[in-house]
Amino acid sequence: MKRVSLAAALLLSGTGLGRAESVEVLHYWQGPAERAALQVFSDSFEQRGGKWYDAPRANEVALKAYAIDRIKSGYAPSAVQWHGGPEIERLYSLEILSSLSEIASEDELTSILSSVADVLRVNGNVGALPVGLHGGNWLWRNTPIYRELGLEPPRDWAHFLEQAKVIRAAGYRPLAIGHAPWERVALFVAVMIDVAGIDCYKRLLEGRLDLAIDGPGLEKTFRVMQRLRDEATSPDFAHDIWSESTNDVMEGKAAAQLMGDWAKGEFLKAGKVIGRDFDCMIAPGNNETLTIVLDIFVLPKAQNPDMQKAQAMLADVVLDPENQRKFSLIKGSLPVVKGMDMHSFDACSQLGFEAISTEGGSVPSLSLSLTQERIAEIQGMIQVAWEDEDVSIDELKAMILQ
Repeated sequence: MKRVSLAAALLLSGTGLGRAESVEVLHYWQGPAERAALQVFSDSFEQRGGKWYDAPRANEVALKAYAIDRIKSGYAPSAVQWHGGPEIERLYSLEILSSLSEIASEDELTSILSSVADVLRVNGNVGALPVGLHGGNWLWRNTPIYRELGLEPPRDWAHFLEQAKVIRAAGYRPLAIGHAPWERVALFVAVMIDVAGIDCYKRLLEGRLDLAIDGPGLEKTFRVMQRLRDEATSPDFAHDIWSESTNDVMEGKAAAQLMGDWAKGEFLKAGKVIGRDFDCMIAPGNNETLTIVLDIFVLPKAQNPDMQKAQAMLADVVLDPENQRKFSLIKGSLPVVKGMDMHSFDACSQLGFEAISTEGGSVPSLSLSLTQERIAEIQGMIQVAWEDEDVSIDELKAMILQ
């Protein structure tokens, strides 16, 4: 059965779509593949007669500050890139966001959206517009380097550290990682799942920090992190933008990068081929379990009917199955709509889809489970552990339990 567009839902409600609609979309997608993926939506929006105004910001922090300031000033943008998580409930409680449930009926949303809709529910309403589903704990390897050195995919992080000696002796950096604190958080999670266990990570997600860091789990995690810092990375080549580290892997300067599957989009955008130039795997020792990140657009409450119409048209564009397919193929994400034929997707996407379709094959990322304040505390603890060789485990525990 042909689906009814979300924009058409306004027609059915009597609101109607009049003159050309315009949207201003705030985002921090700066990588070449990210920009190309977003172009799928902007092109489709304008092909339908609308006008798309792109408003990029340098990073997530700058974007959120600017967006909140705009909303408080009564000059809200049409849509703002965000991550699914507890922040959505807080923003929704402040009555500054429109929900998808105000645009279309529950039956319509249920027929279109995959289970990601449940993650975004606030008081029974779908509180934001899902865009793409990502796995945050992938290891991207330079295939020629691994082939030249006769190395197999690392089984766990201990195995990766053994291989790092061979890689470094051959003149390559074993692991590319940038300055951004969130990159260290991603590495921390991937290491914790391996050396401390998935149950330890789940306790962290549940906010049971006293239990998550009790026992040897936290200490083991940080010891491996510090070995990776000392034996596998090179501070002189730590970039400010994650995609520059991806470029280092592409160019054969580094052997691997721990990064979400948005990195795949950069490889493909540069013309690299899976299996020939690069390979993918879920992080070493993570037992094929993906940590899920959900890209969304929050929709600030519309100040006028024209903005409501534009937001409905944007939702229809984003959730159009063909747009979802094109966007995901470029961005490296998995679609958020039901019934997508995955045969046109590459081996990495199919591996990710298999993981999220398997019971126990995925767990939420920190951003999907914890408040930004709690994530900032964890991030601070990780940064101290990464930069201060003399800090004790007891001091690190005190930072997060105070």
